[in-house]
Amino acid sequence: MTYSLLDADILTAFLHGKEGLIERVVAALQRAKTDAQLAHAYQNLTDAVRALSGLHIVTFSEAAIALEENAVVITRNLRDFGRVPGLPCENWAD
Repeated sequence: MTYSLLDADILTAFLHGKEGLIERVVAALQRAKTDAQLAHAYQNLTDAVRALSGLHIVTFSEAAIALEENAVVITRNLRDFGRVPGLPCENWAD
């Protein structure tokens, strides 16, 4: 199963009623992992800090979790997330 990691800008677009996002966000949230599983994934990625050191800490955190969980990052910020090797990203807002 592929997971989707929803970036804050996608959730903002969802809250502002961006057409077509409601069904996709609800479906992604229904597949979400627990906080404990995500915290464990984040702890396992401390070595990735060196490879991702040029990214903003929020971008790094989301990228690290997505890489650990083989998730797709759902974001409008394809510029920054696209710099992370091997990180699949999608923009549902456009």
